Amino acid sequence: MQSSHIRQFFDAIKAYRLAWRFVVTNRMWWIFLVPFGLAVGLFTLVDWLSGQLHVHLWELISGHFPILLEPSWWWEFTSWLLKLTLKVLLFLFYLKIYRYLTLLLLSPVFSMVSELLQNKLTGHQKPFSFVATLKDFWRGVRVAFRNLSRELFYSLIIYVLALLLPIGLPIYSVLLLLVESYFWGAAMIDYRNEYFGLSVRKSIDMQSKFKGLAIGNGLILNLGLLVPLAGITFMPMLALISAGISLHQKPTAS
Repeated sequence: MQSSHIRQFFDAIKAYRLAWRFVVTNRMWWIFLVPFGLAVGLFTLVDWLSGQLHVHLWELISGHFPILLEPSWWWEFTSWLLKLTLKVLLFLFYLKIYRYLTLLLLSPVFSMVSELLQNKLTGHQKPFSFVATLKDFWRGVRVAFRNLSRELFYSLIIYVLALLLPIGLPIYSVLLLLVESYFWGAAMIDYRNEYFGLSVRKSIDMQSKFKGLAIGNGLILNLGLLVPLAGITFMPMLALISAGISLHQKPTAS
């Protein structure tokens, strides 16, 4: 990593403190309500789906093994184990796709908050346009799917290397974290670029130019999400504001 990218990395981390100050100063606590509601809703959906899958799979298994229908400690244990396994698997899957569900479902809110931020930072007021909002939403969807496909591609390469050369497992774990962090941060950078009307191609070029910033932004977001409830409530919006402030401080961000 170049020295400039290393400086960007630490600048991105410092910007989280500025992001929190921005929220406090402007009394924007409401921005955390939407991510909280989304997280609770998605978690409730995952819990309901696991219950439905348990019922249908148990009926299917019992149909092939009638002995399981006879009440016993084995029947209760097997049913409980199946239900627990389904819950864990679905929850792990939910955590894996949570970022992209967040980017897709919260895209309009992210765009609005990013616009409020840039209006404050630049001193200009961007007029509201419903058509522009729809375009921004579609752009967010495109960028999210693009980032997802590339992240999965690079992650697959790392997984293959881990299978072929397992001696490097600690290194592969760090690489996976950095890959995930980069694409999280790149998505947050894109919302700022969206405000200034940059095309997707130009936005991607800027993300590469400021990859240290993207990794630093996404890394703090990833680590913050490990904090139960508070992480999913506060971190996505703080990451968005932090990315916008970080780039605002870079005179070459154009």
